[in-house]
Amino acid sequence: MRITAEHAIRRITEGTLIGSILVHAMNKNISILSDDAGQFNVFIHALCWVHAERNIQKVHCFNNKQRVLLKSKLDDFWILYQQLNEYKKNSTLSSKEE
Repeated sequence: MRITAEHAIRRITEGTLIGSILVHAMNKNISILSDDAGQFNVFIHALCWVHAERNIQKVHCFNNKQRVLLKSKLDDFWILYQQLNEYKKNSTLSSKEE
């Protein structure tokens, strides 16, 4: 792979920004939300919902009971996602306390 000036400048800028965050003692619990690509494995790492769900779908079921359980967990996963989206759109003081 040929490294271009644009590529080098981007990497230097990213490294400088991360170094500045660490040196200036900003929030040490900062998190990165990504698709699990290796270059984002810094700080506290979190997967976005779609990419986290992909790992659940990789589970191999060997019988019908396991398949039913897996489907139930995937359904629960997306129900929670929908509830969080609804909360985000229509949050109230009462729902925040809950």
